[in-house]
Amino acid sequence: MKFAQQVRDRHPEFQQRFDELEEFLRQYDERFRRRLVSQETRPRRLLGHRAANLLLTSLSRARVLAVTVIHCANGGLAPGMYQAARAHWEMTGLVTHLLVALRKLYSGEMAEAQFEPLMLRLAMGRRWEIPSELEEDVL
Repeated sequence: MKFAQQVRDRHPEFQQRFDELEEFLRQYDERFRRRLVSQETRPRRLLGHRAANLLLTSLSRARVLAVTVIHCANGGLAPGMYQAARAHWEMTGLVTHLLVALRKLYSGEMAEAQFEPLMLRLAMGRRWEIPSELEEDVL
């Protein structure tokens, strides 16, 4: 996906940014794999596989959001562009939080018992745990 020439003409000061985003999308398409096949038939930690799956789906969603920004810019849809950009920042936060937690898990700073609920919260789009008195109403 590329920025329309009309958008480029309207904002000549952002030419480098437009090119940069288009290049990122090209690189993503070049590197994207639709299927993850593990090298190990029996992984030592299933949590690591689930974390990799969450990471890959998040990166895939981030790419869709970046394409949405271009589509909205080309169509003059400012609210959609802002919403997609905001959602992209949230995906960036999820990926960052997951990678920090994975580093702690593999370095031994975090136990698997602590990592499991964190993975569940991240997969469900929440960073904090639901208080026990509200849990039955939410889940």
